[in-house]
Amino acid sequence: MRPLEVETRQVRSGDGTDITYQVTPGQGPWIILVNGLVASFKVWHHLIDYLGGEYRFLSWNYRELHDPGAPSAGVQRGGLVGTHARDLETVLRAEEIEHAAWVSWSVGSQVVLEALGESAPRASHVIMVNPTFGAMQAGPLAPVRSTLAPRILKLVEHSHRFAEAIARRAARLPETVSWVKRLGLVGPTIDEEALAEVVASIGSLNMQAFFRNLHAFESHDAGPLLDRVKVPSLMITGQRDLMAPREKAENAARRIAGCESFLIRGSTHYAPMEFPELINLRVEKFLREHGA
Repeated sequence: MRPLEVETRQVRSGDGTDITYQVTPGQGPWIILVNGLVASFKVWHHLIDYLGGEYRFLSWNYRELHDPGAPSAGVQRGGLVGTHARDLETVLRAEEIEHAAWVSWSVGSQVVLEALGESAPRASHVIMVNPTFGAMQAGPLAPVRSTLAPRILKLVEHSHRFAEAIARRAARLPETVSWVKRLGLVGPTIDEEALAEVVASIGSLNMQAFFRNLHAFESHDAGPLLDRVKVPSLMITGQRDLMAPREKAENAARRIAGCESFLIRGSTHYAPMEFPELINLRVEKFLREHGA
């Protein structure tokens, strides 16, 4: 992959936390990239490279995960997910962005739904890739997760440095990427260079913040927020996505008026890196058809 031309900037949020974000140069309509929990904007490498001549992109880092900052208070409106949504609004104001297409991956869909309540006029289109919906997509493992998550969080509070050391060591090992493929966690068509960037980002994670976020996203119920989507919308799902099951996403899509659905056969939760050409073309088609 050729290097992306990206400028990193910072803005201070209302509670004094510095939010780091990235913008691409050029002109044209804005596309806001809303990340998953682990991967940075680099998961969108192919989309940025493909549409970069026609659109301008912005993404931001979730507070605490990679950047030091003030703790996110879960008692605020919308909890930690709502805090991320307000950080998005802060970034949009800093760049004076009044109109943009929002494209999310994984838990980013939950941030988008929360953010629509904060700045609905700013979203011209909503595209969700491998979307999760928190408590709404409860499955057979939900009781186990809800029981274990608080215990894991408590353990990590006392051993997060050990967890970070393991993550950093694994991120440095060249064979980690091949083992991720062998275990079937990603599909055989995945871009290994892009996956290596994701693995590398894990090495810089604040593990205490990661598990706090993981619990917040799993307990967050996006179901009641689906009716906030009043703009053209597209939901892209993976046939083999265990983290965001296809049937749950399709149920959610049916609750959004006029939402289009696109299934990628053979794809897992990492569709942007497994089938980037399909996603690039489908996103481009959707934006053209709906006047972006």
